[in-house]
Amino acid sequence: MMNATTGSKNAPVLVQQGMITVIFETGQKSARPSMLTLKNEFQEIIHTSFHAHMAGEVGLEIILVRGDVARFRALEQQLMGRRGIRSARLTLIPS
Repeated sequence: MMNATTGSKNAPVLVQQGMITVIFETGQKSARPSMLTLKNEFQEIIHTSFHAHMAGEVGLEIILVRGDVARFRALEQQLMGRRGIRSARLTLIPS
């Protein structure tokens, strides 16, 4: 893995933390199972997550992540490409 600070391949990876905020359509049958599949694929960086149903057919999922920021961005990109997901936004939390 590439170190985010030094750019060296052999240096340890800088541990970051953040959250990915996901807005999805609750009426869309593939959105929740699709998110669950991705959460399993990225389980090494996911600290916890929770979701809530908002007004209408809109859901909100907050995924707290810790680890390599490149993996955070990969998860964000994968989420944005899924049907039924309106938005996915990564916010880094300063250490």
